[in-house]
Amino acid sequence: CTDIVVYQDDLSCEIKPFLVCKKMKGLTQSTLVHYERILKHFTLNINKDIKLLVSNDIRYYLLSYEKTHKVGNSTLDDKRRVLNSFYKWLVAEDIIIKSPMDRIDPIKCDKKLKEPLSVLELEQIRGICKTIRETAILETLYSTGCRVSELISLNKSDINYETGRIKILGKGNKERYVFLNAKAQIAIKKYIFSRTDDNEALFVAGKKPFNRLGK
Repeated sequence: CTDIVVYQDDLSCEIKPFLVCKKMKGLTQSTLVHYERILKHFTLNINKDIKLLVSNDIRYYLLSYEKTHKVGNSTLDDKRRVLNSFYKWLVAEDIIIKSPMDRIDPIKCDKKLKEPLSVLELEQIRGICKTIRETAILETLYSTGCRVSELISLNKSDINYETGRIKILGKGNKERYVFLNAKAQIAIKKYIFSRTDDNEALFVAGKKPFNRLGK
């Protein structure tokens, strides 16, 4: 748990063990940092002992955050979910008897459908790629629909060229298989053939020591 990022040493004594528990459940480092930021802001702005809060304290905090930061419902509900997770943990650990989040309803968000790239848009993006690596990354993302965080964790051994399947390690360390189309497979093979390193990572930096992307 030593790799949990702590920006300062003024975190609540309840937050640190909460983050440790979340890490043990398989949350990614970026998610842990996200949780920490939200909880730190909450504890610094609530001006009360977090163990003594009632539902209205949470409502006022969320309302104040919405007004001062001019955020949408999606961002606000994200905060609510993190606080709900935190207070559920406090109850489970017998630190508090009842969660003040029990009476805080989910915040309704308008879900916007994401339109797929048109053929023209895809070709325009392909035209921007300047290197073999950039082309391989683009084709992999487009073919598999994987997240960037999943892409950078891929290894060369995760690809089965016979079946066109590639193993993805997603959130919570859950594995799934997705498929690479012909363009993606060709682009990846060209990229790997061009490399001079022996790193097992599928995508690495362009300069020595050729570390995995994101490292």
